Amino acid sequence: MCWATTCNKCGKTTWAGCGRHAEQVMSKVPEENRCVCGKTELKEGKTEDEVAAENKQDSEQSGCILA
Repeated sequence: MCWATTCNKCGKTTWAGCGRHAEQVMSKVPEENRCVCGKTELKEGKTEDEVAAENKQDSEQSGCILA
């Protein structure tokens, strides 16, 4: 499960959680209020966006639903 949270770096909205629902969480946040710090590298040399994309693919088969 993912949820909106505030970035400690820029103070804008970002997501936390498994990454499977990141796109849904961030779709509710206006573009100008979204954190772009997630473009930085995470573990294994992947960005937040890459992790979210991978987890989204996994969730499409998991039956996971975010209301």
